[in-house]
Amino acid sequence: MRTKWKVLTAVLALAVFLSGCGKEAASQNAAQLLQERLLSSAAPLAEEAHGSPRTLTLESVHYGSFSAPDAAELCALFKYDAPVHVEGLDRMMGVVYAADNLEVVASCDFMADDVQISFLPAGDGTERIFYLGSSTNQGLASYTLELYRINGAAWEPMETGLPAIDEHSGVYLAGEEVLYVTPEDACTAFEWNSKTGGFEQAGAAEDKNTRLGTGAYVFPGGGRDASEFFTVQELDLPDTINGMGYSFYDFIDKNVLLVQLYDTLNNAPVQREFGGLNLLTGEYKTLFSVPEGENYSLSCADGRYAVCDRRDEASGDYVLRLFDLSTGEGRDIYTYAPVYRGIEVPTGSMLLLDDCLYFGDAMLGEAATGRGQLLRYNITTDTLSTVAEDARDPMLVNGQLAWVSGPDAEGNFALMRADGETTPLEERPVLPTVAGGGLYSLVIRDRGKLLSTYALEDLQTGKPLVESSISIGNLQGSGLALAWINYMEEAPTLYLPEVGCCVVFSELDEAYNFFQLGEEEIFLLCTHDQGPRKCYLILPK
Repeated sequence: MRTKWKVLTAVLALAVFLSGCGKEAASQNAAQLLQERLLSSAAPLAEEAHGSPRTLTLESVHYGSFSAPDAAELCALFKYDAPVHVEGLDRMMGVVYAADNLEVVASCDFMADDVQISFLPAGDGTERIFYLGSSTNQGLASYTLELYRINGAAWEPMETGLPAIDEHSGVYLAGEEVLYVTPEDACTAFEWNSKTGGFEQAGAAEDKNTRLGTGAYVFPGGGRDASEFFTVQELDLPDTINGMGYSFYDFIDKNVLLVQLYDTLNNAPVQREFGGLNLLTGEYKTLFSVPEGENYSLSCADGRYAVCDRRDEASGDYVLRLFDLSTGEGRDIYTYAPVYRGIEVPTGSMLLLDDCLYFGDAMLGEAATGRGQLLRYNITTDTLSTVAEDARDPMLVNGQLAWVSGPDAEGNFALMRADGETTPLEERPVLPTVAGGGLYSLVIRDRGKLLSTYALEDLQTGKPLVESSISIGNLQGSGLALAWINYMEEAPTLYLPEVGCCVVFSELDEAYNFFQLGEEEIFLLCTHDQGPRKCYLILPK
């Protein structure tokens, strides 16, 4: 087994210090002492992992910072003396130690015929650990490419940014580059980018439309830097409004976001009111209050109305409540079907259009079990009507009302427009969203498995726009862009339908990113596990 590790002389210097011996003894015993100390800590880990004692041999040691930028640590690689895998593959163990006392920080097993490791500098001052494992079975080679960061006491997998490997291609590791070689000897190099934390095709920086991705994102259609299209202004927003915390919702006017204000009692938020916050002036205006003991979840809003759902504590029913933003007055307009009672409010989009609210609910009656219907509430006349059965997710497509219909008798779904035009869909779309005249949805691959892949797809072409190893959701669209929420810290990213590719705000920190899309502006809220939130106003150039 070939193992390519860079061993630093600082390790031996550390061993000399730990030995406490004189110069002559140190020069003879330092390496042996270090090896014994490392092995004594690694052996119990191997026994615990496999249920019986295992003999290990120290292969190499690397000195660096893995768990934190200022950490002094060692990463040692051990080889098991006998195969422990049922298929007879070799197995190795990587262990990260604190350099000052050699206490174990985290460990991980690797299993392959050939193991190669590379240490890659990250933008936060730590090092990532990249593993390439290759195995051959009946003349066919397979490869495992994994990228790790040390998080707490674990080797945490990360997205590599590398594309899928063709069946007959070979993969090689050359320092900070990964090489893909086809049977025709065509070679493609992917370079490590410490700033984005992923690999990129060599030379891609010169052509900003060929970037493969960043961090956990892969862009099948390419990506570009957002600085080509937008200006970004950091906003100095108050920590509190009227002495209360607040969170953000939709744009309701130019530069004005709908926000909710809340107190904190017994470590839990308690809603008090909703209002409009001007992002540029900081001016706030109360729009409507939340009665004591009630909790509203905002479903949709525009410049005139806001629609919330709430749970009636007495009956368990979920109720829609409409607010007039000009007067602050609200009224209950609809009670959802009993099938949802005490469970959850039905999912699906809502649409405010021409003084009407379009939304979905379950159909009633035994023959309608499991079927949905699209409803229209006329705000002016206070009347309710059915738009279509077996329908959901109202949206505005090219200025016309449309919705997802199905399944029909054959189990098929389609995009139905109000004028009767129908576009077949391969399957029921998840979170269908209109942006820039296109229709997009979320696709979850390998659902239910340990590692699922999330993708945003163009429903008209079937082509993926973004693929992600982290969970994403809450799609929203406007004439400017398609946005989503990422549930792990990542570089802020949008899809621009007019340009046909993703754009990355590479100058901003990785964060949990919450976009709110207006037709002329974009608001971005960036939050972190640790550290203050930051807010930005993004304007097209």
